[in-house]
Amino acid sequence: MTPTHLVKALHKYVVANNLKNLKTVHIHTEGEFPFNDENMKGIFRTVSLFTGGNCRNALKEGRADYVPIFLHEIPGLFRKRVIPLDIALINISPPDKHGYCSIGVSVDVTRGALEAAKVIVGIENNIIIAQVNPHVPVCKGDAEIHVNNIDYLIDGPMPLHQMGERKSSPAEKQIAKFIANELITDGCTLQTGIGSIPDAVLALLTKHKDLGVHTELFSDGLVDLFKTGAVTNAKKKLLPGKIVTSFVIGSKKSFDFSDGNACVEMKDVAWTNNPINIAQNPKPAAINSCIELDLTGQIVSDSIGTRIYS
Repeated sequence: MTPTHLVKALHKYVVANNLKNLKTVHIHTEGEFPFNDENMKGIFRTVSLFTGGNCRNALKEGRADYVPIFLHEIPGLFRKRVIPLDIALINISPPDKHGYCSIGVSVDVTRGALEAAKVIVGIENNIIIAQVNPHVPVCKGDAEIHVNNIDYLIDGPMPLHQMGERKSSPAEKQIAKFIANELITDGCTLQTGIGSIPDAVLALLTKHKDLGVHTELFSDGLVDLFKTGAVTNAKKKLLPGKIVTSFVIGSKKSFDFSDGNACVEMKDVAWTNNPINIAQNPKPAAINSCIELDLTGQIVSDSIGTRIYS
């Protein structure tokens, strides 16, 4: 959940005050991201740990940096201050009557960033600035943060960025049919990634039984499987009965489903993607897209040749 108001305000402030040599560290961002503009050379340098469409050109042209890393390793880099963070910009729900806010559907590496940004090392005073947004779902699990742990609250209502429905090609539909019919069996624990093939597979699993969900990414297709009864999480050994996820990318349907839902457990991605935790559940099945494949069966999902894609 990119805090777009804070991103724009930071950009405006830095330009107006002629500041130089600032670094922004991020994973996938949505919407306008002006730090990567061509005129930001010498002002901002972005470091992408997981990138998206609004950063690819900057990476290709050498105006931004990319760190190849497993997603679950990123929170540890923050906590150990291998990547030190001075200021954390986040999106949160308004506080409840007890003062607790939710970081909503983007726990992923945000939890680790918040913990690192609250630590004072030497003379560095690290700051948390939060965009208070009533559109942010109130999620369970690792999503809570108390207002006492936030340095500045900025009112910033705005709808969350959504990802529209992706259309599958005939070839992708055929691949999805094979996966759904031959590889996914009743009682499997699903992990799903981004792309038209995972979406197409999920659409074909409505007749399956007792599927579980333990995934870093939660999307619209999993909502449909829960509502049809295909997903029960009954066979899971780790957090049975719970959908375990770390972030949500989808439409308002997924955001609304996550809001206040006791069945959805948002977890730090260092926990969700820990192989020891994944292995505790029965029949893990990972459904992802790839963009390169060689003759030995090795696949790549983050780059095309030397061009960074995600």
